[in-house]
Amino acid sequence: FSSVVLTSLLLFANVGSFSPYDFLLASLVAPLYMFCMVVALHYNDLVFLRQRSDRDRANIDVALKKRKNLIPHWQSVVKGYLAHEQRLQQHLVKLREAHKTVLADPTFLPRYENFEKAVLARIQVKVEQYPDLQGEKMVGDMMKKISALETEIAYLRAGYNNSVTQYNQRLNTFPDVFLARYFRFAPYILL
Repeated sequence: FSSVVLTSLLLFANVGSFSPYDFLLASLVAPLYMFCMVVALHYNDLVFLRQRSDRDRANIDVALKKRKNLIPHWQSVVKGYLAHEQRLQQHLVKLREAHKTVLADPTFLPRYENFEKAVLARIQVKVEQYPDLQGEKMVGDMMKKISALETEIAYLRAGYNNSVTQYNQRLNTFPDVFLARYFRFAPYILL
């Protein structure tokens, strides 16, 4: 501030006269300089707030795209596994029924052995009474992942609404209201 005033006085002194008009102009340089600095700082702050709101909105869009892409994938994986479990349970029921038939009719034994080998090949685990099925766990894991994703989106929306509120408030405060109108800063809508 002092250097601006000194520089302006020296420039006016270089002209060769220290008239009252030169002193008046030199004294107006500093407030004009301060006014320009205030305008620049307020403008930069409005730009920063607008960009932060835009960034927060872009983060929400990324999370929504992630949800759109991941949820159908998770659903198809879980549905496929649940269908596999259902077929396995059906084969085990048929195997038990065939075992009862073998006990009643020993001529059915070769077909029973082939069927048993096919079922056991599908299971590929040691089966005692019931296999250790994971369908319920997979559905629970999928629901936890979906819940975490929805929580992430909710937090991103809250952050966006916070930044938009701050931006919109600054658009309506003095002196930013004049800058916002002049530079056409438009208010944003909350989500």
